[in-house]
Amino acid sequence: MAVAVKQAIFKLMQWLVQLYFRLQFRVEVRGRENVPRRGRVLIVANHVSGYDPPLVGCFVPRMVFFLGKKELFAIPGLAQLIRFCNCIPVDREVFSIATLKQIERVLAREEALLLFPEGTRTRNGQPLPWKAGLGMIAARNHADLVPVYIENLFGVRGRIWRRPRVRLTFGRVLLVAPFLQNGRPGKELYTQIAAAGQLRASELAPPGELAV
Repeated sequence: MAVAVKQAIFKLMQWLVQLYFRLQFRVEVRGRENVPRRGRVLIVANHVSGYDPPLVGCFVPRMVFFLGKKELFAIPGLAQLIRFCNCIPVDREVFSIATLKQIERVLAREEALLLFPEGTRTRNGQPLPWKAGLGMIAARNHADLVPVYIENLFGVRGRIWRRPRVRLTFGRVLLVAPFLQNGRPGKELYTQIAAAGQLRASELAPPGELAV
């Protein structure tokens, strides 16, 4: 399929998913202008709900790739759909070299990838530390980070007749180059990048809400 056609279809699907969420929630989106329209970038967000991947993904103003647990790819019909929607299968127990290579091929094409660096959804509304794997991906691929903060979605379900208010805030780009200039590749550097990304995301939280 031609790239232009795929992009047009993906944009239409984003619009349809946006429509679904706007029927279920009163969605407020801030800072979309902070997302670079070109180049390799990691969109990184806190993880509070099963809604998170499609909700964030549909408001990213460019085509975006996702990671999805491998079990989803065993479901007939769903597997074909999520593959078409740029979803990459991942084993949550063991992050494989094969998955890393797929991620690196995506970023080598100057695409955007959506990640939830906590690794799993929060169970109590409190954030979990972002994993060093985010820093490894960013460092290996010279990919900058765009932090996203998801607000008011933990424990909430959409309702057409009484739509809960949800807010997405896209923050300023966190450049990875300064980290690469000042540190050597390794877990310490990767942890620093992940921690800096989480701090930048926490700055997007409303006053008084614990975010780190």
